[in-house]
Amino acid sequence: MFTVCENKKHKAILAVLYSCGLRVSELINLKWSHIDRSRKVINIIQGKGKKDRQVMLDDTLITILEDYYKEYRSKEYVFNGWKNELQYTQQSVLQVVKQLAKKAGIKKNVWTHLMRHNAFTHLAEAGVDINLIQRIAGHSHVSTTAIYLHLSHTTISKIPSPLSQLSI
Repeated sequence: MFTVCENKKHKAILAVLYSCGLRVSELINLKWSHIDRSRKVINIIQGKGKKDRQVMLDDTLITILEDYYKEYRSKEYVFNGWKNELQYTQQSVLQVVKQLAKKAGIKKNVWTHLMRHNAFTHLAEAGVDINLIQRIAGHSHVSTTAIYLHLSHTTISKIPSPLSQLSI
C-alpha cells in the first residue's frame, strides 16, 4: 500500500495508522501539539475510554510528516479535511485505506482498524513484549491485546519446541 501511494497526505495517514497503531478517531483528533519530536513520542490525548497514552515516533514517520506538512500546511489538526475543513473524517480515512488496498492489488477486505491489528502483530513478530504492546495500544488488559495479535504460520513455525531441548 505504501509503494502505490503517491499522495503525501494519504501516505502520512497510512504511516501514522500503521506505525503507531492508532484508532481512526485518535488519528483524526491528532494535533501538531501532540507530537513531541525531541522525545520521539506522540501523545494520544483522550483516546478510547478518555485515556491518555504515548506511542513511538519513528524517524521515518517524522520524515513522512515533514514532507506532508510542507505540501499541506495544516494548522491545528495534523489532518485537516477537504477544502480546509477543520478535521479529516473517519469515512475519508476509510476511503483512503480501501483505495490504496485496491490499488496495491489486495483482494481481502481492508478497513482502518485492520492497520492497528497489523501494527501490533508486526511488533509481536519483531519480538516486542506483549506488555509493551498493551501499553502502546492503550488496553487495560493484556488479554485484549492478545486478540489483536495474528501471528503468521511462518512466525509460529520458528518457535523452538521444548522437545528440541531434550536429548532423546
